[in-house]
Amino acid sequence: LTSATLTVNDNFDYILDDLGLNSGYIDKNFKTNKYYSPFSMEDQLKLFINNNYLDINSKEYIESIYDLVININKKMHKRMLVLCTSYKQISDLRLMFDKYELNKNIFFQDTLTSRQTLLNQYLLHENSILFGTTSFWEGIDLPNDKLEILIIIKMPFSNPYNPIIQAKMDTFTNRNLDPFQHYQLSEAILKLKQGIGRLIRKKNDIGICIITDPRILKRGYGEMILDSLPVNATHYRFPSTIIDQSEKFLGI
Repeated sequence: LTSATLTVNDNFDYILDDLGLNSGYIDKNFKTNKYYSPFSMEDQLKLFINNNYLDINSKEYIESIYDLVININKKMHKRMLVLCTSYKQISDLRLMFDKYELNKNIFFQDTLTSRQTLLNQYLLHENSILFGTTSFWEGIDLPNDKLEILIIIKMPFSNPYNPIIQAKMDTFTNRNLDPFQHYQLSEAILKLKQGIGRLIRKKNDIGICIITDPRILKRGYGEMILDSLPVNATHYRFPSTIIDQSEKFLGI
């Protein structure tokens, strides 16, 4: 297996457990190795993390995402991908954009339109905004100016009511292990790294990543997330902080 998203907190324990390779029934005649990125991530990626106290399930939080997207789009005129974790988030944001009639060059994933169709529409304009969920977190390649600003609005925790997720959580509970700490958090970190990976695809790429979920800086598990990120993050409370520093970073 070769991937940029096999480690959590700089070790392979989660993926080995998930594949069953740490089982006592398996001959552990395998090796793990880390090959560090050829990219100069500190020079190519500017990362921001939200440091406010909004409830991520509140209307005010969705409004703050809307304000952030609009402010960045007005000032920076770059293509932007907004990664959501549910169609409801996309629907709520779409209602806000429709309300203010700000839907020019803005595209929203739904259950009918194919991913490739949305990408084709998005690439027709230089300052497009695309709101996508699950299928946009991985498997898309948008190098150079095809994507320069990435917004992740929520940690991609799996749905605990999904029967498959419940079954996996039960295996950790039966081993007297916390399923959130040993499974859900690790899985979410790998998916977060996949999402961030949409931004820097080549050695000459440069971009801005904004994680708006304030829980990363407020909850005890946030340290494990921060330790797994490719660069150190700048904390922000207002869009102006992001815009000022991003303009300098991108040389606008």
